[in-house]
Amino acid sequence: GPSCARSASGRSVLAMAAHLEGRQATVIDMTGLAQKNGAVWSHLRIGGGEQALPGARVGLAEADLLLGCDLVTAAEKDSVLALDAGRTRAVINSHVQPTAAFQLNPDLRIDVDAELRPIRAAVAAERLHSVDATTIALKLLGNTIGANFFLVGFSLQAGGLPVSLASIERALEMNGQAVEFNKRALALGRLA
Repeated sequence: GPSCARSASGRSVLAMAAHLEGRQATVIDMTGLAQKNGAVWSHLRIGGGEQALPGARVGLAEADLLLGCDLVTAAEKDSVLALDAGRTRAVINSHVQPTAAFQLNPDLRIDVDAELRPIRAAVAAERLHSVDATTIALKLLGNTIGANFFLVGFSLQAGGLPVSLASIERALEMNGQAVEFNKRALALGRLA
């Protein structure tokens, strides 16, 4: 399903974890105004070793997991259309990231409950998890960038990822970027 927005390493680490398990993986980014800090939707498909994957883009009601690193993007129409109440699990960062609208109106306040409403309408209540990963990462890791792998760990522990912890950790090591930091973020997400 759609994965972490603005987390290129998260996408590649999960795809590598799948490959380490002998599975196929495809990744595609769908961008809005990405060049100017706009929305980015990443579609990650993971299949069996010999199973041919359909097109990389996740279609209507096809998402197994909505991993929403950005609440506003996760609640947009393109994300919600991929959800299915009987199939999709959603793990959403409830921290609101500044958008282009904040530049025009710095006093703008976004209602988290209102933003979550379209996701709540499309995902079974027991399959929707909302957590302020950004604040937790800042407080416990000292950097908000840890929110991405915190959410990956949360999703893994909730049963939303079809890859093992060992494969994700090995893929982090192979990626070589902030390995121990990302492993701590992953572990904190699992603990949460």
